[in-house]
Amino acid sequence: MTVGNTWTPDEEKSDAFHGFVEIRAAGGAPAFTPTSALIPPFKILWTTIRGVSQAGAVGLTVDSGTNLQYPFLLDRNGFRRLELPGVSPPTGSDPQYAAFGINDVGVIVGIFPKKVNAAVTTSGFALAAGLARLIDFPDAGSSHPPVTSTLIKDINNWGEIVGRFDDQNGTHGFRGDYYGGFFEAIDFVDPATGAAATLTVVNGVNDSGDIVGHYLDAAGALHSFLRRAGKEFQTVDLPPPIFGFQLNGIDATGQKGIGTGFDDQDDPYAFEVDLP
Repeated sequence: MTVGNTWTPDEEKSDAFHGFVEIRAAGGAPAFTPTSALIPPFKILWTTIRGVSQAGAVGLTVDSGTNLQYPFLLDRNGFRRLELPGVSPPTGSDPQYAAFGINDVGVIVGIFPKKVNAAVTTSGFALAAGLARLIDFPDAGSSHPPVTSTLIKDINNWGEIVGRFDDQNGTHGFRGDYYGGFFEAIDFVDPATGAAATLTVVNGVNDSGDIVGHYLDAAGALHSFLRRAGKEFQTVDLPPPIFGFQLNGIDATGQKGIGTGFDDQDDPYAFEVDLP
């Protein structure tokens, strides 16, 4: 199963984004179902799906009445907006409120806006069985300066989470434990040259602990990476006419990845790739 979003011209809006679900039976052609055909119980301006598992699909949608962004869950019970029990986003905040990943037992992770000393920042969130937790990359006792924001991009069935965090030195990837047992900062370094990335984000993790993500090199060029459990980083690029590639997910076998490639006009295209 593959998920994502598409853009189409719209007579009433300058941008029209629609999520989609692609279900591919063995040996059969893919069948695409737009989320707009599922008729959610509230009016939406646009929708994008970010993660999928046996438990359903999650993403974000913008309410056309309030222009506010909300996470949602699409499962066998239908399409519904997610609320985090006991926490509310600050009024008038930047609408960084979205679900990015869901595992097979239904634990949902994403990003949640919060206000700290009058400034709006973000925490990661985990929602499981109706209970919500805000999760921040810990800076106490680490080599990093104080963390200003955290975003969780994916969770596997062992409870391992991945994502990004920001501090005064830039953007870093991380992997950690949903249960709070450990966190590891991840900054891409080319094993052949020792060159360090200027930005690293981890976007996906499978049950084997293989992770994928993207990074920017010293020249500002976008690349993807794969790091298998216990192994070194491997850069994953696509040939021209694609000049920047972002891996967004990895399958259970570790053999396939999905991502977004950009041409020389910065137009995006979706790709499924064989991983090294």
